[in-house]
Parts: sequence; C-alpha cells; structure tokens
Amino acid sequence: MMSEFFSDVVIGTSDLGCDIEKALDALGPSQRDQKSALFCQVFPSIEAAMARKVTQKSILRELRNFGLTLHPARFKELLDAERARRSRDGEQCLCTHCGSPMSQRAEVNSVQIPGRVDE
Repeated sequence: MMSEFFSDVVIGTSDLGCDIEKALDALGPSQRDQKSALFCQVFPSIEAAMARKVTQKSILRELRNFGLTLHPARFKELLDAERARRSRDGEQCLCTHCGSPMSQRAEVNSVQIPGRVDE
C-alpha cells in the first residue's frame, strides 16, 4: 500500500506531490543566509570604505540604516569569510580610482598616524 502511494507521487498523479512541490518551490533562504548574501553583494563597497579608514562602527551603522543589522563579531566573521573566499577564487576588489587591489590599499592605510583619534 505504501509503495502504491510513492509510485503515485513519483509519476506526478498525486495532488499531495504537487502540493509538496509548490511548498518547496515557495521556500526561501533563512534570514541569516539572506544577510550573508547581501553582505557579499556590498562587500566591495565595505572594503572601499575600510580602505578610506571609515570605522567599523560607521559601516555597521550605515548597513543597519539599510536593514542589514549585524553584530560586530558577525560582521568580522562575514568579512573574513568573504575575503578568504575571494582570495581562494582569485577575485580581488579593485580601487575605482587607482585600480590597485583593496587589500593592498587597506594594508597601506592601516599605518597608524601619530595623534589621530578614530571614532
């Protein structure tokens, strides 16, 4: 009896099978996965801001203004993961002004300037 049920579902004659297909097609990614995808999309702009010495606090505030609320630890986790993925895949974020890789610009800009107080 159970095998008859499954054969009906497999060959598509079952309304239940259609209902399951519709339900599965309607599913979307979790909120966490949506945030991760959005972070990956805006990653080049985040790197550009960091290369300009914009503070993490300011970046998080701006992301929150657009609905992407991240805890600082989660931000760092996503940042490190996206940097690692792009490095592994040979992708680089390039400066729109000079064309140099953002990672090199961030390293150059990470030199401490005496007397400078960041936010």
